[in-house]
Amino acid sequence: MKKTVKKERTNSREGDLKYSKWHRKLPYNCYMMNLDCIEWRADRGIVAFIETAFYENKTLLELLEDKKWEIKVLDELQQKTRIPAYLVFHTDTLSLFWVYVIAEGQPYLFKTLPRYDYEQFIKKL
Repeated sequence: MKKTVKKERTNSREGDLKYSKWHRKLPYNCYMMNLDCIEWRADRGIVAFIETAFYENKTLLELLEDKKWEIKVLDELQQKTRIPAYLVFHTDTLSLFWVYVIAEGQPYLFKTLPRYDYEQFIKKL
């Protein structure tokens, strides 16, 4: 029997946004990051940390600059756990993905992939 992923329960980010707004009122040194994806496999556990972002009307260099803090957190996660960390930009149609691997505190363009190839990348993690 094939297992399927659980359905989205609320289809709303209202709860996440409430928490985020509340947390932002804490002192300045209490940073928070909402990690987008923790890829997990039943037979191996956590296989990757992935931060995703919409590819806006900016250059990739500008987008990377906007994600400096997230890159720092991803780097620390992968250093402490030895689990790979990625930053992925995607189009609004999810037709193209820019996959950056985080290494030694820097993002390196790993691959630019169309949707099908990105699906295969995720499956092979």
